[in-house]
Parts: sequence; structure tokens; C-alpha cells
Amino acid sequence: MKKVAIKYCGGCNPRFDRVALTAKLFEAFPQLVPVKSDATDAWMVLVICGCSRGCASSHVQSEVGDALICDATDYDKLYERLAHLLIK
Repeated sequence: MKKVAIKYCGGCNPRFDRVALTAKLFEAFPQLVPVKSDATDAWMVLVICGCSRGCASSHVQSEVGDALICDATDYDKLYERLAHLLIK
């Protein structure tokens, strides 16, 4: 199991369902486990923003770094990255 710290933006864009996107990701990759955004032993930090402004950020160190998701295109890129990292 790989721990993924989750950091959400403030949620000023109600048209982007950040929680649903997160659930979709964890359904696609059941070997990922969500942990608090300040976890010190995270494999990856997932920063989910509702727009390209990207107001959420993380200062948590992780094994493979941060992933910033602001829209569906970013999700698709992360999906490909995770598939490459996890399915070897």
C-alpha cells in the first residue's frame, strides 16, 4: 500500500467536484491509501485545486513528489503517471 497525502484548495469553484475526483482515483488504484495532508511518510502528495490558480500547496516531503490536479486533463496525466509507477 502506498500512502497518498491529500491537500484540497479552498473550494471557491463549486463546479469542480474535488472529492468525487479523489474517490475516482482511489477506486482506479486500490493500492493507494489516503492519509492526512500533513503526513510525514506519504509516498505522494496530491494537491487538488478547483481552478488553474492553484491556491493550495503542500510543503510535505514525499517519495515521488507532488501531483497538482486542477481539471480533468490533469487527472488524466496523473492517471498515466500512476499507472506507470504502480503497474510494473
